[in-house]
Amino acid sequence: MSGEHFDLALQDLLDGRLNPDEQARVQAHVDECAECRSVLEDLRRGRAWARDGLPAADVPPDLVDDLRRRLDGATRSRSATWIGRRRFLAIGAGAVAAGLATAVYVRRGHDWPNEAIDAYREFRAGRRPFDAETPDPPALDALFRTRVPFHTRVFDFGMMNYRLAGGRVDRLGGRAAALYVYAGPDNRHLVCEMFVGTLTELTEPSERREHNGIPFVIYRRGAYTAVFWPETNVLCVVVSDMPAEETIALAFAKAVKT
Repeated sequence: MSGEHFDLALQDLLDGRLNPDEQARVQAHVDECAECRSVLEDLRRGRAWARDGLPAADVPPDLVDDLRRRLDGATRSRSATWIGRRRFLAIGAGAVAAGLATAVYVRRGHDWPNEAIDAYREFRAGRRPFDAETPDPPALDALFRTRVPFHTRVFDFGMMNYRLAGGRVDRLGGRAAALYVYAGPDNRHLVCEMFVGTLTELTEPSERREHNGIPFVIYRRGAYTAVFWPETNVLCVVVSDMPAEETIALAFAKAVKT
């Protein structure tokens, strides 16, 4: 298989939230990708632990010794120490195992820059079709108003030779997102997404800039550039594979100080 992975879609597959075509596509990838199969199994185990209670699990000896030392220092009697130790180690073992499974998904499933870039790639590959194909920003805002729990701002970029192509309700980091696309000269595209979030939830960027009093965080991942900035309680991101400075300039043009 290629280097593509379906991070967020693995949770959706487990939850039964994919439509039949998406389910078949993701399942076919999982059948051939050992890494995604492993992550899916971690998610299944984490769900089982949450549903059925935490089972016993192997814990590294150093961690066991550290837990014992802490318990021995915190308890007053031998019997209390033994009872507390048994209960704490049983809970701690399960918690460590469950925490490892959770960390795998959080680490891989919520890298918002990569997810935004994946959305761009999937749109260009024809795998994220529009809910509405329209060049009219107010029409797209009206669609989003009924489908996402925040206010969107879809602008006309005609003065910059980019026309609105359409949009869809998407998901980014497990959250509802408004996704819309501008088509420019030389078959260039700019994918924009808006979703509820803050800059502090993002991973460390390649670069930080400020323009007109607005903070921007910039990610360069191979041929792709993703630029995030805040607008009230919403994060905005634009992604493209055009030269990075052109993507950044379009982000600056689109951003609104609130």
